Amino acid sequence: MDACQFFLLRHQDVHSDATQLFLTGITDEQMRCCPVKGINSIAWIVWHMARAEDIAVNVFVGSRPQLFFEEPWAERLNIPYPDFGVGMTTEEVADLSDRVNLDALRAYWAAVGDRTQAIVEKLRPQDLDEENTPAYIRQVVEMDGMFREAGMWGEGYWAELPDRSKGYFLAYLGHTHNWVHYGEGMATRTLLGLPGPG
Repeated sequence: MDACQFFLLRHQDVHSDATQLFLTGITDEQMRCCPVKGINSIAWIVWHMARAEDIAVNVFVGSRPQLFFEEPWAERLNIPYPDFGVGMTTEEVADLSDRVNLDALRAYWAAVGDRTQAIVEKLRPQDLDEENTPAYIRQVVEMDGMFREAGMWGEGYWAELPDRSKGYFLAYLGHTHNWVHYGEGMATRTLLGLPGPG
């Protein structure tokens, strides 16, 4: 098993597990609820995961536009901004949780996952060593509006990473980031009084 095959295996798991536990079998009200002030809703968590993966895998691994811009996802989701929530206030998280179209969110999560699988299936392991230059990262951040003002520290963080390879962005924002927020979503489920996986 090479690195790309390993990624696809674990990526499929996090997408199917998140779909089962966060997007089906719970009510819309539960998805939108921030159970404690400062705790993100499940809707926000899934939106954030999907946006980060869309950005990282399409732009920094696949060298292509985000799915978010190729199709009218902003309109479908009822989310008028293109960033992925870094620096959002508690009030902004609550507003997104209330406004997001949940059927569109389910569809977007599935579409992002399918696109990631399609991109990685065409990669060779050696492709993962290709570097994203700091200039390219900064250009994309500005052009795509990836960070709101309160989260602009993220631009410098990404541009100054010691490893800016396709493999890094794929492993970080296509894999590790999703599992971290999967854990956050499980904590939110617990605070909502929902059972864990059976």
